[in-house]
Amino acid sequence: GGGAPKCAAGVSIPGRGAARAAPRDERPGGPAFMYPFAQHFLLCLGFFLYIPAAVVAVVHLVRRGDIASRSSQALALAAGLCHVALLVLRGIEGGGFPVRTALDSLILFLIALTGGVLLVGRLFRMPVMVSFALPVIATITGGSFLLVQVPADVARPHPLLLASHVSLTVISYAAFAIGFVLGVMYLLQERQLKSRRPGWLLYVLPALDVMEMLSVRTIVAGWLMLSAGIGLGMLGLWLGRLSLPAQTIWYADPKVVWTGLTWAAYTAVVVIQLMPRFRGRKVAMVGVLGFGLVIFTYFGAHLMGAGFHRF
Repeated sequence: GGGAPKCAAGVSIPGRGAARAAPRDERPGGPAFMYPFAQHFLLCLGFFLYIPAAVVAVVHLVRRGDIASRSSQALALAAGLCHVALLVLRGIEGGGFPVRTALDSLILFLIALTGGVLLVGRLFRMPVMVSFALPVIATITGGSFLLVQVPADVARPHPLLLASHVSLTVISYAAFAIGFVLGVMYLLQERQLKSRRPGWLLYVLPALDVMEMLSVRTIVAGWLMLSAGIGLGMLGLWLGRLSLPAQTIWYADPKVVWTGLTWAAYTAVVVIQLMPRFRGRKVAMVGVLGFGLVIFTYFGAHLMGAGFHRF
């Protein structure tokens, strides 16, 4: 026939019988990873909800209505809860930490990013930041099809060590994403202030010092979590070294290489923001550019060959 239908993640939706009968193929270059139907429904529903959330967020930016702001936040919250439910089902199914593939890792990243954006927007009364972030989140979900292949096996450290490593690393990326959004907002507001004919953004965006303060804090928090996550990952590699193939060169794994480059880039951001002459616009620009490494670490590294990382 014409094949099974697919959702935005590019993963085929199996029938009920196929979900029970067909074993999961976890070989490098094998077929797309298949969730059971209930999990697949939550996966696709969450992805689809981010689209209207982003559209309504843009409406809020243009028309500045409270109804649009609250509606976009409600849709984003619903999308995040769908993915939380998905990971809960994944954990129940696997009897442990639910993140076992790159797509699972992306879902955890979206949950952390959505929750962080909604929390910061609420605490600091910045609904405009939420509206700026939601189109970014919706765009990131569009790259989910790049992560449906399951790479080679990974060393098996202690489950708590693995969960801590993955969680800290993924949440650090979410913090960097928030720093990226705040950096973009800072650059736009600075341009408005210098313009002879400022536009409507001047009256929508927060003060520069507020955005700089939040951007620096989120980037520093992300750097601390990434440092801890890398340290736990190195410990896990050492403890699970015997379960890796003899020919494995861990430092040549694309994910390891690009995660190291991301850490180095944000280490530079943390250091230069301590220097008075590198505050403001320069820190915002470096934070924006640094997030490009995060995106490549997530998506591009998986296209460079199958390393030992599943996520």
